[in-house]
Amino acid sequence: YIVVEYCLFLWLVCTNQQPSSNTSSNTSSSFNTSSSPNSSLTNMSTFESKEEHQRQPRSRSGRFPSSSTTSISSCSSPLLNLNDNGLPVVYGLSEEDIKDGFRLFFMNKHEEAEEFFDEHKGSVLLFAMGKAAILWLWALLSQEDEAIERAIAQSQETGEYAQRVLKEIRPRRWFSSAPPRDNDSIHCEVISAQSTLLTATLQVLSGKLIHKVKAGINIKSVVGKYAQLEKDAFEAEEQWVKPQTLAMVQFGVGIFNLVTSVLPPRIRKLASIFGFPTDRAKGLRFLREAFLADGVVSPIAGLALLIHHTTLQSGFNEWNYKYKKDAQEIFDIADKRYPNSGLFHMTHGRYLRLCRHLHGAQHSFNIAIDVQRQWKPLVDMAIYEKAFLFMCLGEYEESVRLWKDLYDTNDWSKIFYAYMGATCHLAAGNDDDALDLFERIKSHEIRQLHGRELPVDRFASRKVAQYITDEKICLVVPHLEVMFVWAAFLHMRKDHLEKAKEQVVAARRREDLNLEQTAVLDLLEGALEFQLGNFNNANTFLSRVIAKKKDIKKETWTIPYAHFELAELYKTIDRKFSERAKEHLGKAMHKSQHNFDTRLHFRVNLLQYQEKHADDLELGEFSLDAMSETISRSDSTSHHELESIEGKFDDGHEETQLLTKKEYTAREEEEDGKEEEDNDIESNNNDTDEEKDWFAGINEGAKRTCL
Repeated sequence: YIVVEYCLFLWLVCTNQQPSSNTSSNTSSSFNTSSSPNSSLTNMSTFESKEEHQRQPRSRSGRFPSSSTTSISSCSSPLLNLNDNGLPVVYGLSEEDIKDGFRLFFMNKHEEAEEFFDEHKGSVLLFAMGKAAILWLWALLSQEDEAIERAIAQSQETGEYAQRVLKEIRPRRWFSSAPPRDNDSIHCEVISAQSTLLTATLQVLSGKLIHKVKAGINIKSVVGKYAQLEKDAFEAEEQWVKPQTLAMVQFGVGIFNLVTSVLPPRIRKLASIFGFPTDRAKGLRFLREAFLADGVVSPIAGLALLIHHTTLQSGFNEWNYKYKKDAQEIFDIADKRYPNSGLFHMTHGRYLRLCRHLHGAQHSFNIAIDVQRQWKPLVDMAIYEKAFLFMCLGEYEESVRLWKDLYDTNDWSKIFYAYMGATCHLAAGNDDDALDLFERIKSHEIRQLHGRELPVDRFASRKVAQYITDEKICLVVPHLEVMFVWAAFLHMRKDHLEKAKEQVVAARRREDLNLEQTAVLDLLEGALEFQLGNFNNANTFLSRVIAKKKDIKKETWTIPYAHFELAELYKTIDRKFSERAKEHLGKAMHKSQHNFDTRLHFRVNLLQYQEKHADDLELGEFSLDAMSETISRSDSTSHHELESIEGKFDDGHEETQLLTKKEYTAREEEEDGKEEEDNDIESNNNDTDEEKDWFAGINEGAKRTCL
C-alpha cells in the first residue's frame, strides 16, 4: 500500500499536478475522483489549472469579494471547497451571493431559485440539497403526485451524491481504523441524513403501502445518524464544526425533537423507547439557534418555529405567552432578511389572528396573495384563511365569495367548500342559495387523500344527510359550530363575540328544536360566555351539556368538547392546572362521531404537555391575565393605518405592559389595602346568592378576576 501511495505521488510530480496540502489519503481520493465515471464528481474543481485557482472569483454583482469570504479552509477537502464559515467556494459567487440564492425561494422568486440551484447542483453538494428542499416544500403544499415523485427523486439523488463524496473524503480501508471525523465528513453526513428524512416524509404522503414501509425504515436510520451527529458536533471539547454545518445539524436535531414531541402520549412514549428524541424544549432551542445563524437553513428553521407558535397553538394566553414573544422576534428578523416574503406573511397573518388583530391579519393575507400569485397552493391557503377571517368578522357575504372561489378552482375538498359556503349563506339569510349548495354536496363523493377519507368531507356529508331533508334545513347556527371546532372564538373581538351570542340566543326561539340541537346551542353559548369573561354563565351552559350525555345520540361530539371547555375554564379561575381542570381534560379524550376528534385530542395533548414541561419550555415567565388583555384591546386599525405597516411583520398596535410573577404579586399586595376598604360595599352590591355559592372555595385573586 505504501508503494502504491509513493507511485501516485511520483505520477503527480511528473504530470505537473500540485499535491494537496492534506494527508496522503486525501491525495489518493483526489486521484480516484478524477477517474471516476460519476459526472457529479468529475464536474468538481478538483484538478483545476494552477492559473484558475489563483484567479480570484468575481461575485454575481460584479464586485471582487474579500479574501475572507473565498478562502478555503486548510482542513477542507477539494471535493467540497468549504470556507471557514462552512459554505462552498464557487467560482463567480461570493458568500453573500450564495446566501441570497438560498433566500430566493422565500422571497417569492421560485423560478429564479430553481435556476440558481440547477446551475451548480451537479458540482456543489449543498446546492443539490437546496434544490431537494424547495421541491420538497412545493410537494408538501401542492399535494400533487407528480410534484411528490419529482421531490422524492431529487432527494434520493442528493443522498446518493452525499454518500459518494463521503466515501471519497473519508475512505474506509481494510485492517485500519476509520479516519478521524472532521467538518467535511459531518457536512456530507448531515446532508445525507436530511435527504433521507425528506424522502421519508414524502413517501408517507404517497399513499402506497410499500412506500410507507420504506419511510419507516428510512426514519429509523435517520434517528441514529442525527444522534451521532449531535454527539460529534456538541460533545467535543473543542468546537471544530464550522458555523453553517453546525446550523444544519441543529436544524435536523431540532426538527426531529419538535415533530416527535407533538405525537399523542402513547405513541410518543413508544417512540422514545425505540430511540426517537422527543424533547420539545431542545427542538425549539436548536431551531431558534439555526434561525439566528443566518445560514442556508435559517428560513426553513424560522418557518418551522412559526408553524409551532402560530398554527399548532389555538390562541395566546398567559400559559403560552412566551410563544407570542418568540414569534414576534422571528418576524422582526425576517422583515430584514426576507422582505415581503409571501410565506412569512402567511404565518404573520396567523399570528395576528391569534392576537385578535383581525384587520391586520386580513392585510397580511392580502400581501401574501399579491406577492405570490404564481404559486397557487399558497394563494389558496391565504384565501382559505381569509374566508374564516371574514366569518369571525361577521361579513358572511364576503366569506361566501371566497368559499365559492375555492369550490371553483381548488380540488382539495369540494364538499367542505360547498358546506362552508352554504352555512355562510344561511347566516346571511339567503336560505335558497344555502339549500342549493347543500344539495350539491349530495352529488359529490367523499374524497380520499393518500388512502384515507377526508374528515371534513365525512363531517359535511353526515350533517347534510341528517339535517337537510325535503328541502328543509334543520341545522342551527352551523357556521358557529365549525368556527368553534376551528377555535375561531379564541380569535374574535368582544363585539363579534357578542353578535355571535345573539345568534345563538335567537336560534333558541325556534319551535322545532330537539335535545341534540339544544346541546349544540348550550355548548356554543358556554364557549362564548367563557371568552367574554362571564365564567358563571359559561359553567352553567357547559354543565348542561354534560348532564345530557346519556340522552345525546347524534351530537355526541358536544360532550368531550364541553369537558375541554370546562378544563380551560377551571384552569383560568384557579390560575393553575387544578385537579378539577385535569379531570375534565382527561374526559375530553372521549371518542365521538364528530369526525374531528383528532383536532380536539391534539389540543388536549398540547395542553397536557405544556403543563407537564412548563419549566423546560420556560412558559412561566408571565402572570398577566392575557384573556382580559386581548378582549379589551381594540382591533380598530383602519386601512389607512395599515398602509404604514405594509411589508412589516408587526401587529400595528402598542403592546400592553407585561408583568412578571414578582411584579404581578407586588401589584396585588399594593392593591390589597384599597380592596379591603371597598370589600363590604362590593359584596353587598355585586354578589348574589348564586354568585356567593359559585365563589365558594375560590381564592381571593381568582375572585377578583371573575368580578
